[in-house]
Amino acid sequence: MKRITITLNPAQDRTLYLEQFKLHRTNRARKVMTQVGGKGINVSNTLEAFGYDSLAIVLLAGESGEQIQRDLDGHRYGCSTVWIDGSSRLNLKIMDESEQAMTEVNDVSPVITMSQFQDLWAILEESVEAGDIVMLCGSAPQGLPPSFYGEIAEFVRLRHATLILDADGENFRAGLEGIPAVIKPNAEECQAYRGSDVPLNEADYRSLIQEWLMSGIRYCVVSLGARGALFGSEQGIVSMPGLKVDVVSTTGAGDSMVAALAIGLSEGLDNLELYRLAMAVSGATVETAGTQPARRSRVIELMKEMNVEGRGGWYEN
Repeated sequence: MKRITITLNPAQDRTLYLEQFKLHRTNRARKVMTQVGGKGINVSNTLEAFGYDSLAIVLLAGESGEQIQRDLDGHRYGCSTVWIDGSSRLNLKIMDESEQAMTEVNDVSPVITMSQFQDLWAILEESVEAGDIVMLCGSAPQGLPPSFYGEIAEFVRLRHATLILDADGENFRAGLEGIPAVIKPNAEECQAYRGSDVPLNEADYRSLIQEWLMSGIRYCVVSLGARGALFGSEQGIVSMPGLKVDVVSTTGAGDSMVAALAIGLSEGLDNLELYRLAMAVSGATVETAGTQPARRSRVIELMKEMNVEGRGGWYEN
């Protein structure tokens, strides 16, 4: 069994840490951190930190893409790259430490051509086998229609592999049509899916989870930030409260939850232990700077606080 991450629109993330962010004023950063980003890459990095290998399939472009490739070459996991037109993104993130709030500005995406699209499909057809866990995360470059997310979901399902979908907007909606095994929308994505002008409440989230489970999805995870998360399966819906953690950066918290779900599924954890692992890894991630993975020792501490002794490779590696 392989763990495969797909990052269609990676970036370099430049995070500025400010004591207080003042709009329409000159601001001075207290600290600056530049890291390779992209949701699928963040997942592979978290898997690596916990001793799990993966294959990262990425689309890269231009000089920024070359810098991202150099960073990926320094990791232990494998990487399959398709080079496309333009330049990979340079994203800006501003962390207001007084409010513990992150403002993000994402760059314009590069462009994929039909021949490059065919190269990507060739890698997928060669890589995905029965029993694999595939994680399709984040946005897409220009030229790649949302329907591609549904096509990947259906392709992985027909290969008898497991797809975890973490996308938003039309990409998320299209991905649902391919019936992925696992989805992980957040509160904003659920609100957009429902087309609501106001934030949803727990009853709304539970209704959406029931709708998605009825469509054939095995696990529905709605992440709610500091409020915790709702986890749904055929065994029912479980509400997990947020953990008490010291927030340094929320970037990558959702990606680390995807990695935890992949670990739990590959280790055959029961549902409750799977959910607790996802909460602990996500909680530990927000205590790290930028997109750095969670510390294993901190995850174990949080698991013990939830009265989980843990079993399997995720705990013992």
